[in-house]
Amino acid sequence: MARKTDGGGSITYLKINGNGVLYETSKVPKEGFIEVSYQDKKTKEEKVTYHCLYNAGTDEGKISYLDIRETPYGKNLNISVKSENGIDAIQVPLFTAKKRLSPYAKNLACLLPNLDFNKVVSLVPSTKKDQNGYTDKAIFINYVEGDKGFVKFAHKFGDNGDIPKAVKTTAVDGTVEYDFKEQDTFLYNVLAKEVQRFKDFQNSNNSNGSTPDTNVPAETKDVAPQIENDSQDDLPF
Repeated sequence: MARKTDGGGSITYLKINGNGVLYETSKVPKEGFIEVSYQDKKTKEEKVTYHCLYNAGTDEGKISYLDIRETPYGKNLNISVKSENGIDAIQVPLFTAKKRLSPYAKNLACLLPNLDFNKVVSLVPSTKKDQNGYTDKAIFINYVEGDKGFVKFAHKFGDNGDIPKAVKTTAVDGTVEYDFKEQDTFLYNVLAKEVQRFKDFQNSNNSNGSTPDTNVPAETKDVAPQIENDSQDDLPF
């Protein structure tokens, strides 16, 4: 369970840190928050912010929001879980600084087609190095009622997968680069399709007499994304 509130329908805006842990930010000290120092990229001044870490992931609830949103900081992929305590709203950058689809966006594109929006879930990010030393960034979606377990991949990378491989190119000086355009386009289209599937799901529920989620507009609060290291933008997957 992520949040530490006593209910009331509050919204907790969450990002994912470099260790793959959800966190909430505050400009002022709060109980349960740790002090984090950072350097302002424009002024080069040392500044302080405060983070509350949610190692266990989101609360258990149903997906209440899924959309691709344009913000002053670029496009973000927003996904939220609504529980009896409130809403955990996760926001991740859709693209990296090199204009590639971000690792978390790719991961969700692989999972979302198999997600049943009627089921209670929790979302748990993860960042770990694989056997080749590459950092794998993922968001696991876990069913917590009935047939428990993680949502399985609908699309897969690799020789036996359906996701287009990056195209390897070699410059005249021998430098090896990879072109991800076809792969990114494929996965972006999957995300767009899943966003529309969720909207259709919500519209269907509303037409059947369900109460619309009035908290949805507030979930689109623009939060500056964490600046992530793009050193893996040239990995061949």
